Amino acid sequence: KYLLETGIIKLEYSKEAKKIKDKRQKIKKELRSYVVQDKIIFSNHFTRFFFYFLKPNEKLILQNRYKEVLECIKEKFELYQSFCFEQLSRELLEKKFNINGVQSYWDKNLELDLYYQDENLCFVGEVKFKNKKICKNILNLLKSKAKSLNLAPNYYIIISKNGFSKEIDKICEQNLLLLDLNDFKILLEE
Repeated sequence: KYLLETGIIKLEYSKEAKKIKDKRQKIKKELRSYVVQDKIIFSNHFTRFFFYFLKPNEKLILQNRYKEVLECIKEKFELYQSFCFEQLSRELLEKKFNINGVQSYWDKNLELDLYYQDENLCFVGEVKFKNKKICKNILNLLKSKAKSLNLAPNYYIIISKNGFSKEIDKICEQNLLLLDLNDFKILLEE
């Protein structure tokens, strides 16, 4: 509770509707213990870095075994970066659309990296922190996920670290928004 009150962490609530339990309702055995879980996220990247890399290696640091600490960081750094990239992507979209509350969506069957819905705007998106260009199948998968959630988004958004294939670049759909590292420059503007 203290970490929430001081803003060190924040909760991201699942959009999945919680199951209403009715004693007369029969539920499959494998679903009986299924519970929707909310996510706990560090509010800033430094705190996340500290608890992701430094705190677990505290003994090594105190023993001046910095090379081993650096190796631990190198092993997991890309995974760490990908989550940071996803967080920055949310900030980018909040600034681009002048909104608050972009988050991910998850339920038992699927996950969306980016999700936003209010009375005027709905979008779904994927964030890809890969060393290769993103191809059309990511868009098809994103559309399939939106359809399974009965969403009709204003925009399908794909954000890529390394750009897009020629095939997806040629797609001229007004509701498709392709963003790459160059688009993040607006986060530096005030």
